[in-house]
Amino acid sequence: MLVLRLIFIVLLLYSVYEKHISFLFDSVGSREKQLCSKAFNIASQGKWDADAVGYFQNKLSELIKNKPNSLIELLSSKSLEAINNFWFFIFDGSSSNDIQIKELFNNIYLKINSIDKKQGSLLYKKFNEMYK
Repeated sequence: MLVLRLIFIVLLLYSVYEKHISFLFDSVGSREKQLCSKAFNIASQGKWDADAVGYFQNKLSELIKNKPNSLIELLSSKSLEAINNFWFFIFDGSSSNDIQIKELFNNIYLKINSIDKKQGSLLYKKFNEMYK
């Protein structure tokens, strides 16, 4: 009976994932560093999938483009492996022929590299490793 309740709860929550993820990202305000930390922890262990994960990936990409400074500060305290996992998550789920992924890369790379050359270099390397 407990398993059925848990399945029911998961199904109910999954049906409103867009609202929950949007709330997380749209209510940033003064909690920008906390959001970056939570999003990093999810992304550095995540893999792309459709629906909720893809939506989270899109919202995180918007955060990076709109507020890169807090993310760069966070990345500078992380291991190379964690940073690479994070960038893998951001660009995962596409093919090398996908124009949108290349545009996303260009937008994010320009922002990150203009603020921190080291992080820009790591981002550039990871993307090229994924989409040669």
